[in-house]
Parts: sequence; structure tokens; C-alpha cells
Amino acid sequence: MSYQLPRSTPEKQGVPSEILTELLEELSTFDLMKGIIILRHGHIITESYWKPHHSDQPTALWSLSKSFTSCAIGFAREEKLLSLDDKLISFFPEYAPCITDEKMFKVT
Repeated sequence: MSYQLPRSTPEKQGVPSEILTELLEELSTFDLMKGIIILRHGHIITESYWKPHHSDQPTALWSLSKSFTSCAIGFAREEKLLSLDDKLISFFPEYAPCITDEKMFKVT
């Protein structure tokens, strides 16, 4: 069973359709564009793919996990849940016995 986000019109989510049309037209000029899904308030307000790509085609998401991780660290830092000086191992002490390189204990 797959989970699908609800869909909505851009206007119902406070976004003028004209802005999205302009954005999609601008993005279509870039050769590397495959597709885009735009969410607002948890609703898909637009989804578009450029030929020969389509929604069922698997896509490599290079460095995406690093982007999410850096955002999460930024939010956690802002909420004072961590400091950039905290040692990484302090969040994963169960892995300490697996570490073979002492330098890993200094990673922040």
C-alpha cells in the first residue's frame, strides 16, 4: 500500500497559479530538469515532468539525504537541542564499541 499526499489547487493553498506557470516555464529551459512536485501545507499543488521523464520513472536523488540532514541539524541547533561542538558519538553511544579509528570520537 502506498501513501499519497492530498492534492489541492494552488489557490486553495494560497499560491497564485500564474506564479507556478511562470516557474514551470522557466524551469523547462534547463536541460537537466526531470520533474518537480511542489507541496504547500502538506498538499501537492503542482506536479510536472519534462520529456522523456515521467512520474513512474525511478530517479537518483544525489546528496538528498545530506540536504535533509543539514536542515535537521539547523533546526535542532536553533531549538538548542544540539551544539555544533557536540561529539557525534554522544548521540549514538551504542556504536562506540564498533569504532576502530580513535579520530571518530572527535567528530562533531
